[in-house]
Amino acid sequence: MKDYKVLQEKYPDLLESIGCFECDIGWYDLLDDLLHNIKTKDPDIKVAQIKEKFGTLRFYVWSATDEIFDMINTAEQRSGCVCERCGIEDETVKTRNGGWIYTLCDKCEKGD
Repeated sequence: MKDYKVLQEKYPDLLESIGCFECDIGWYDLLDDLLHNIKTKDPDIKVAQIKEKFGTLRFYVWSATDEIFDMINTAEQRSGCVCERCGIEDETVKTRNGGWIYTLCDKCEKGD
């Protein structure tokens, strides 16, 4: 089972500044790929916050190179095509629940 605690154990130096992931587990693989790529390019980067906003990923670092910011931007854009709950790609819809917008697949949106 995927759990963000695994990412905190896998990338402790990158994630030492954040208390929690403020998004659902469906973006686990997306975040694992991004964190791996960042660590490969610059292991000294410190992540400030990881969250969902307006149905897509928001990933903040304290400072980084343009190359790192490009990787972050790509992951944030890609998150709009990945169900935030189950991780399925390309079958997502934006849905509203009260004031929140989520990126969900049909199955997760219906609550199945």
